[in-house]
Amino acid sequence: MHTPIPGIQAVAFDFGGVLADFIDPNEMRRLAEVAQVPCEPFNEAWSKHRNRFDSDEVDVAGYWSLVLDSCGSSVPRDTAIPLLQQIDTDGFSHMRGYVLQWVEELHISGMVTMMISNMSTTTYRTIVEGRDWTRHFDHLIISGQLGINKPDPKIFEHAVSVSGVPAANILFFDDMETNVLGAKAVGMRSLLVPSRIPAKPHSA
Repeated sequence: MHTPIPGIQAVAFDFGGVLADFIDPNEMRRLAEVAQVPCEPFNEAWSKHRNRFDSDEVDVAGYWSLVLDSCGSSVPRDTAIPLLQQIDTDGFSHMRGYVLQWVEELHISGMVTMMISNMSTTTYRTIVEGRDWTRHFDHLIISGQLGINKPDPKIFEHAVSVSGVPAANILFFDDMETNVLGAKAVGMRSLLVPSRIPAKPHSA
């Protein structure tokens, strides 16, 4: 299978929301239950500090301490943090097999394939590193390893550099509009996809 857009020589994919399902509301509720706070303040705190975690500015304990402090949780940190991290990691571990199948086909056809993800090094080592599906990617670009998060143009410039493909010949898929715009800012072609779609899309 080839891309439907002429001139594309490389295809890049976000992780959560594209290659894998984004953590769903039920799992977010489980996190809030562990923190023993309402969902709304927990979700706000989870999002507020996520970039610092994804760029490796703070480690696992530091991130969850910030989240718990911000949402007013008084649960014991030593017992809550490992459970929060486990639920969070599991929430991003539901891979989309049909997308991975397409990646494999693209890779076999000679297309340069990349993953560009906002992801801490800890999360990367837990749910990505060494997985069989990664062999179909030429480049795995992880924000935590670079200390740069999307939509910073520098992470996309890095992707262009390592791919050896001109930006205009790279197609990037992401579920966040800010990241799509960030890729476009460096000259990539990029498409916004929905974060939550059925595991097996229905045929039209």
